[in-house]
Amino acid sequence: MSTTPFFRGYENFDARLNSLASLKDGWLNGEGTGISEQTVQNAKLVLKAIFENSSIQIPRPTIGPTEEGGIDIQWTNIFCTILPSNELEVWIKNIQTTETTTYNISSEMEKIVNHVQKSLFKEQTD
Repeated sequence: MSTTPFFRGYENFDARLNSLASLKDGWLNGEGTGISEQTVQNAKLVLKAIFENSSIQIPRPTIGPTEEGGIDIQWTNIFCTILPSNELEVWIKNIQTTETTTYNISSEMEKIVNHVQKSLFKEQTD
């Protein structure tokens, strides 16, 4: 049984995501691309869709910047990266393989939600 606290309030992510928008070029020891407002808004849209449309309790993910100007959203074995290109990459790590899928945030939100929620459900029941 998991001891991870479950979390449903995606709106509590706003402060963390807004703080990432303040990162400017060079934020990582002179390296690192700044995070655009559009990338932050895409992260908010993805989190809202995942949490609002879930029939399961979802553990709180870790959220952080990527050096390339994206935003990482990570659960135990599920890694999502919101890319500055309006895409989202999902990595599912398991014993046999690491599966990577890329989605367009504007046109494939339903696929994103289904993929992440299905993987979170599987993670909770394994």
